[in-house]
Amino acid sequence: MEKEAKRIQSNILKVRNQIFNCPETELLKKSAPNKWSKKEILGHLIDSARFNLNRFTQIANQPELYTYKTYYGDEEVILNQYQSSDLYEIVNLWQAMNRQICKTILHFTQETLAKEFIYKPSLGKDGMKSLHWLITDYVDHMDHHLHQIFETTEPNRKANEFQFSKDSALQKLKDHHSPFINLMKFADLEIEIYQPNKVDHQTPHSRDEIYFISSGSGEFYLEGKIVPFKENDVLFVKAQEEHRFLNFTEDFSTWVVFYGNETTINKD
Repeated sequence: MEKEAKRIQSNILKVRNQIFNCPETELLKKSAPNKWSKKEILGHLIDSARFNLNRFTQIANQPELYTYKTYYGDEEVILNQYQSSDLYEIVNLWQAMNRQICKTILHFTQETLAKEFIYKPSLGKDGMKSLHWLITDYVDHMDHHLHQIFETTEPNRKANEFQFSKDSALQKLKDHHSPFINLMKFADLEIEIYQPNKVDHQTPHSRDEIYFISSGSGEFYLEGKIVPFKENDVLFVKAQEEHRFLNFTEDFSTWVVFYGNETTINKD
């Protein structure tokens, strides 16, 4: 199963590197009302991973002959609301499930892979198939749908978005007339530059956060504690923690990196 696992791992990397550079309008567009968008196709691949991982383990483990069970792809896509879901969450879930599939199939012995089951597709003839065949068919199905996503979707990455200088970032901030500006967003990662004017009015954020102090010094408040900071220090803040900068010098500025899943608190 090394060949199949490598194909899955290659697809995980491809999706991670390319899909977040695709225009959102392109990912949401449907060629017809009854057709899936490219975002929904990826959602369908989540359903495929979920059902097939269950099939793989049941065929491998249960002593009696396993009967292949179909699932309703269109209904699953609608029920799971992939079209309106956060793209990062969809990709993250799809990646996690396929990493688990790789771990599982690499653990199978040749004897296990040769185990047969009763194959009853929604279309076509019934028959006997092996677990090895089913795993290969799963990866072929994945390749087919990923080709649908990327065959006409051109990544929209800017050539200079991987490098920022402090001077250029601060100039953008000045032109923007705001204490902060977003410089880049990719998947769950966002990079900003922040320069408050005299008072820091921050409230807790919904994601984990790292500050890289680019200039200046002062004090940092975090959940009841106050510590001094200076240029080149690094500060870490967990999601929803109360924090702010205090008594900072006029030249104070900091890089801000947000990452990870949104963590929200419902207030009654």
